[in-house]
Amino acid sequence: MKSINNILQVANKELYYQWCSKKIAILLFILLFLSIFHLIGLHNRVITSYNRYQRTEMTYRENGIDIVKALEQPNNVYVENNSKITSNPLKDDFISLAIAIQSLKPRNIISNTLEYLVFVFCTLIFGIYAAYVATYDFRFKTYKFVSVGDNQRDIILGKLLSVIITMTGTMVFVLIFTFIGSFIVNPIVVAKVPVKDFTIDIFNYEYGIIPQLFLSFIVILFYVIVGFSIGFILKSMLIPTIGLLLYGLFIPVLGAYDFRNIISYFSHQVFTFTARFVMFKPMPINEVLGILLTLATAVILFVVLFTVAKKRSAYS
Repeated sequence: MKSINNILQVANKELYYQWCSKKIAILLFILLFLSIFHLIGLHNRVITSYNRYQRTEMTYRENGIDIVKALEQPNNVYVENNSKITSNPLKDDFISLAIAIQSLKPRNIISNTLEYLVFVFCTLIFGIYAAYVATYDFRFKTYKFVSVGDNQRDIILGKLLSVIITMTGTMVFVLIFTFIGSFIVNPIVVAKVPVKDFTIDIFNYEYGIIPQLFLSFIVILFYVIVGFSIGFILKSMLIPTIGLLLYGLFIPVLGAYDFRNIISYFSHQVFTFTARFVMFKPMPINEVLGILLTLATAVILFVVLFTVAKKRSAYS
C-alpha cells in the first residue's frame, strides 16, 4: 500500500510539472490540430466525391445511359499495378460518396478518428512524449533531487503512470471534441450535397467501439513503453525519438512478425479503414504468437529498465 501511495505521489508531481511546463497543453494542441485537420479532410472528401460523381453522371447522361439502371448494375473492381479498374464507374463513385458521407456521421466519427490518429500519429507522438518524460530529469540535472525519499521502482512507475494518464486524458478530450465537431461539419455538408440521395447500408463496424478503443489503447501503450524504457535506459530522448521516426516512417515492414504488421493484422479485425486512412494489408500471422511476441518485448524492456535503474546510484 505504501508503494502504491508513493507511485501515485510521484505521478501527481510529474503531472503537475508537465501541466505547469505547458507540455500537456502543447500535446493537446497538436492532437486538436490533427483532429480539426481530419474533420476538414472528411468534409473535403465528401465535396470531392460529390463533384466526381456529378461529372461521371453527366458523362453517362451524354451517352444516353439510364442512371437508375446503371446504378443497379454490378460493379466489378480490379487492382492492377496500384491502379483501380472498375466496370461501373458511376456505381463506384456513388459508393465512394456514400461512404464519405457516412464517415462524417457522429456514430462513425470516433472510429475513423482513431484510425487516423492512432495508426498515423499517436504511436510516434506518445512514444516520443514518453521518452521526454523518462529523460527530462537527466537533461535538467534534477535526478538527485527527485530521487530523495523515493526508490527507483516507484519513480519509474510514477513517471510511466503520468504518461498513461496524460495519454488517456488527451485522447478522451480529443475524441469528444471530434464527436462534437461532427455535429458542426455535417450541416455544412448537407448544405452543399444532397446526402439523402446517397445512402447505402454498407458502413457498419463488426465489433463496435469498445474493442476499437481497447486496441488503440494497447497499441499506443506499447509505443509508450518502448519510448519510455529506451529513453530511461540510455538517458537520452534523442535516440528513441530518431529510432521511432525511422522505424515508423522510413524502414519498410521487415516481416510477418514485425510489430507494425502485427498491429495491422489485429487492427484490420476491428477497424474498416474506409475513411481517410487505409492501413496496409498485413501478412498472415499466428494470433497467439503475435500477442506473445508483443508481450514478451514489453516484459523484456521492463526487466532491463528496472535492472538498469537498480544499478544506478541516486537515480543517476
